[in-house]
Amino acid sequence: MHTFPVCWGLDIGHTSIKAVKLSRQGTQVTVLGYAVEPITVPEGGDREESVVSALTALGVREEFKDTPVVAALSGRQVFSRSVNIPIINPKNLDRMVELEAQQQIPGDFSEIEWGYHMSPAADGASKDVALFAVKRDLTQEVMVKCRRAGLNLVGISVSSLALYNFVRFDQVFPEDETVVILDVGAENTDIVCYQGETLWMRTLAVSGNDITKAFMKKFKVSFDEAELLKRQAGDSKQADRIIKVIESSLTELTSEVQRSLGFYKSQNASAKLDNLVISGSTFRLPGLPEYMAERLRYTVNILEDLDKIQVAPGLERDHFMHDLQSLGVAMGLALQGTGVALANVDLMPSSQQLQRVLATKRWAGLAIVAAIGAKPTLAIFDNC
Repeated sequence: MHTFPVCWGLDIGHTSIKAVKLSRQGTQVTVLGYAVEPITVPEGGDREESVVSALTALGVREEFKDTPVVAALSGRQVFSRSVNIPIINPKNLDRMVELEAQQQIPGDFSEIEWGYHMSPAADGASKDVALFAVKRDLTQEVMVKCRRAGLNLVGISVSSLALYNFVRFDQVFPEDETVVILDVGAENTDIVCYQGETLWMRTLAVSGNDITKAFMKKFKVSFDEAELLKRQAGDSKQADRIIKVIESSLTELTSEVQRSLGFYKSQNASAKLDNLVISGSTFRLPGLPEYMAERLRYTVNILEDLDKIQVAPGLERDHFMHDLQSLGVAMGLALQGTGVALANVDLMPSSQQLQRVLATKRWAGLAIVAAIGAKPTLAIFDNC
């Protein structure tokens, strides 16, 4: 992916769109703007059209114009798998990953877009490779929505990697500790563990929608009404009663998290797990961070301030920090677009990537054409 001095990160969620605009000068990154745009679907209406309408309104109000945009697909939409690759001949590593991907990724390999992130394995003699693949029609859907809304889409990444990029770049933790990131989204939950350059992640089926359904059952209301109740519950002082309403969903969530972290520790016996970073608007529910801390027995870190990234003087800092809990994915996407992210998977179709570079720098496009003619198509992925 080509990188830019200014970029928008675009997190298209189930009920809202979160967008963050970052600028980079050297290694200094600054938040220039942000917005949260609700997705309102009329009764009997088309959700896809509602998303386009929300994107259009967002782009006009925030004056996106030609500013580059990086969007994300959720873990539910992306096939992911971790594999271990021995380092026999570093020059052939890319080819080895491609051959492994062809074996691991189900379906017709010619009909998917894929990429990978490589990190050192604990044994020091091999590489852990996180593979990501998506059906091409899903990336095209994102591209069509952005094009219809007049947005300059330059890349498509994965929500869990974006969140990792944000926390890894900005939040400061001891280097010898393994940091656990827990992001409860509307349709799935992402767990990311990293220590130094090593990275492990897993997507869980249990999600924020399961908590919404608990509100539906308790109060006998529609899904949309239950979602509204859940959002309003963040201002309630009756934390204990709210936790009881959703306790069965929380029990399932914590059990899945404990099983996943148990597996991670079985593969990384020396890992020191102390800090849990929680992300997502679900954690605005009163008492939920404390509940997770008690059940999981980790120090829970709420995303409520920035350690390294600056906030532009013209932006209302208090408002931004209030919303930061739900902006982690958008922050990570914008970091990738500005070129300071550590994981740089780009799932935009290769032809679109080539056209984007050709439109930006003719000489770079010619270089890529030559590279594609001489090497496997894997070379188009920025992080290979």
